[in-house]
Amino acid sequence: MKFIAPLAFVAAMAASVLGQSVQFGAPENGATVSARTNITVEIDVPTPATPFQDVSVAIGLTMCEQFTCGDPKDFMQFLLFAGPLSPERDPQNPIKPAHQNYTVTLPDQTGPAQLGVVHFTLGRAATGFFSDLNSNSINLTLVE
Repeated sequence: MKFIAPLAFVAAMAASVLGQSVQFGAPENGATVSARTNITVEIDVPTPATPFQDVSVAIGLTMCEQFTCGDPKDFMQFLLFAGPLSPERDPQNPIKPAHQNYTVTLPDQTGPAQLGVVHFTLGRAATGFFSDLNSNSINLTLVE
């Protein structure tokens, strides 16, 4: 019985971080972009309810006519970036969430696509750290 309260606390802490997902600041959902070009992908990180440490992100693209566009945690056809995430706040725009921009090169493909991001964090609980893997995606159309 002594373990129930600590376990409940850890579960509550984990749930508060697990609901935190990165978001796309750019490009906009539904945007039309040119294939074989560089675009800026802005990853926004909302302020979580509990302390956490960003570890990394993976940004990828899946062409929806060739593959099922589901959760990016499960599949990305093209890996556009994989590496650290160190979001910073814009002192000129305090309402904007912490974010980081990445320049990625789009593949030589056209048609409906899904731009996805997978975000790995470590959350802090009373008894230590726990891992969290969350994702988000937007729809794009790639044109010549």
